[in-house]
Amino acid sequence: NILTNTGVAAIGLDIIFAEPDSVEPDADVALAKAIRQSGRVALPVFPVQVAGNEGFSVATPIPILSESAAALGHVHVATSSDGIVRSVYLQAGLGHTRWPTLSLALLNLSPDHRLKNPVMVGDPAEQKRFDNGAWDFNHRILFLFPNTNSQIRRISYSYVLNNPNISATLQGKLILIGVTAAGLAQRFAIPITDTTGKPKLMTGVELNATILQSLYRGLAIQSIDRAMGSVLTFIFVLFAIISYSVVASRWVFLMTAIFALSVFTVSLLMLWNFRIWYTPVPVIIGLLLGYPIWSWQRLQAITKTLYQEKEQSNATLHSIGDGVVTTDANGIVQYMNPIAEEISGFTNAQAKSQQISEIFTFKDGECITEVDNSSRPDSVPNPRFLKDRLGKEHAVRTSKKPIVGETGAIFGMVYVFSDITETLNISKKMAYMATHDMLTRLPNRVLLGDRLTQAIGNASRSDKCVAVLFIDLDGFKKINDGMGHQIGDQLLRDVAGRLRGTLRQVDTAARWGGDEFVILLEGLTQTEIITGVAVKILKVLSKPFHIDSEDLFVTPSIGISVFPKDGSTPETLIDRADAAMYRVKQSGSNNFCFYSQGINEHAKARLVMEKDLHSALISGDFEILYQPQIEIRSNRIVGMEALLRWRHPQNGLIPPDCFIPLAEEVGLIDDIGLWVLETVCRQLNDWQERGLPMITAAVNLSPRQFMNKNLLDTFAQMLHKNHLNRGCLQIEITENLMMNNIDQVTELLLAIKELGIFVSIDDFGTGFSSLNLLKQFPVDE
Repeated sequence: NILTNTGVAAIGLDIIFAEPDSVEPDADVALAKAIRQSGRVALPVFPVQVAGNEGFSVATPIPILSESAAALGHVHVATSSDGIVRSVYLQAGLGHTRWPTLSLALLNLSPDHRLKNPVMVGDPAEQKRFDNGAWDFNHRILFLFPNTNSQIRRISYSYVLNNPNISATLQGKLILIGVTAAGLAQRFAIPITDTTGKPKLMTGVELNATILQSLYRGLAIQSIDRAMGSVLTFIFVLFAIISYSVVASRWVFLMTAIFALSVFTVSLLMLWNFRIWYTPVPVIIGLLLGYPIWSWQRLQAITKTLYQEKEQSNATLHSIGDGVVTTDANGIVQYMNPIAEEISGFTNAQAKSQQISEIFTFKDGECITEVDNSSRPDSVPNPRFLKDRLGKEHAVRTSKKPIVGETGAIFGMVYVFSDITETLNISKKMAYMATHDMLTRLPNRVLLGDRLTQAIGNASRSDKCVAVLFIDLDGFKKINDGMGHQIGDQLLRDVAGRLRGTLRQVDTAARWGGDEFVILLEGLTQTEIITGVAVKILKVLSKPFHIDSEDLFVTPSIGISVFPKDGSTPETLIDRADAAMYRVKQSGSNNFCFYSQGINEHAKARLVMEKDLHSALISGDFEILYQPQIEIRSNRIVGMEALLRWRHPQNGLIPPDCFIPLAEEVGLIDDIGLWVLETVCRQLNDWQERGLPMITAAVNLSPRQFMNKNLLDTFAQMLHKNHLNRGCLQIEITENLMMNNIDQVTELLLAIKELGIFVSIDDFGTGFSSLNLLKQFPVDE
């Protein structure tokens, strides 16, 4: 209580109150109360070995005192193998419980006493798990012992109890209470000797005071963590090994000495600045042992490398794909590898001791010693043609490199011969494949583009014309699909042959792709020549092609553009010739047409309409108008025909003849026809539910929609879904559709009539049918 009232920083009792006071039980209560009131009292714990060497237990203060103490700390004293105390473990415990040493617990209770060099105690979560019977300690530090006790003041109990001015002496101090009287307390040997040379003895409370002083003044020395020490040692040794492989061999010994000194310096700096001891001995021993081992291994490696290099050189020269010849400074052959033997026709034994110019002779008479050094990066040597001993020619690339001695004098030469005969042949073949169509052997788009660019340039300089004829074969797809690709390919080859036969030597016939061809006419002085060529092509290609005992017929549609009138670039001329060809297609095919601006505008308008047509189906711009059929006698509506209209957002109402052909061409007619059929069936259902008289609604089917394999299923679903009566729906098909495949159309019409749908023929009499043929079809009108 007196110490508390004097305002001491913290109190540590180096006395283990392990048993309650049986004589004066109230004394334990009074002591617990005083400890609780102080709020800054640390009590000790201590390991006690269980009898029979069965583990440890812990001597702790009695519960009333342990609960009152602000902290608990262990007073386990660590002795070295010689029995002298030099260190302490900052943390110890039993099982899963850990306590700091009493001195560290005391420092932690005093906010005014901060550690100058904080020690590493670690996170309890990172500690190992031990069995309940094992006393574990870790975080060992070394501490310093003063030669005198002047820095640690000792005050007796009686002085504290009887001196009224004790406050001035003890205020703000860290207090350790324990027994120091000789014979009453155990004493420990410390690494300081007395006058006789024997180690001095120190009591436990003095020992804890010395530990407290070392911790507070930052004089405690920690051994580096074993794992961290291993990592540092590994890094230092690894750095040394890397240095051996990077630094020149003559600097390795000096590097070893410098590195050993550096490791020792790092160890001292860590000790001086951070009070952490890292022993450099393993690294230094490793370096001292590593250098002679490295030197011995280096000699072994050099010897092995020299032998391997010799063997590798021999194996490389024999297996390399180039011919290699070495000569002395006078050009006398010393060595030839097998490839050089093949190129020259001489064996190595035959060529030795002869001049290299007698072994290798070029077709153009050039001497081998005069070849350039084509091993330079900026040199692109041209192939030379070499004659071997038997007169066979080889296309080769040659290079030479001098063999230079230590003094810089040339004492030999290495010649390399690369046989590129096969490479040249492959290059020619690849160049041909890159610029020609492999099926027809005509120039492809790439070569056509180059020639057209050249022709435009020449025509610009000479004030002449260039014509581009874009040809599409009418009816080729039917032949290709019906008779097979093999027949189709042969037909394309025959077309290519006929085109080549109609042109001048300066003109070009190219395959554009599929069944499309492009003719380039250049150097024209009169445009009338173009018409003659186009007529000639029409006549030639319109004649039958005899393939596999069959006479096949195709006709050409030809679009023509002329430079400079129709464009000034290859792309423009080809695009406009293509546009002109499509105009021919729309006009009935088997003809030719020159490009005009109107064609281009027509193509643009067609693209816009195609785009709008896709959008119309999605946005619901189509409408159905119903044209009534009236019985004149009764003036009664007996039927109607569904008419499709397109209400364009900008162009207003568009009739079907303006967009139905385009819908059929781009493949939208199926979706549009399905929409019309759904809309009409829903309308009929609505009229039925209103109780209106039953009438028949007619719907036009396009040929593509009529031949759809799902047509019958679609009709059945629509009738069932809308609950339509038999005879409510009627379809109209054209006469031309019926003439394509009479048997198939008849079978399909019978199936449609089975569903209760009427059938009518539209545009009858415009084709080639007759009234007699009409009797074969199950039609209603």
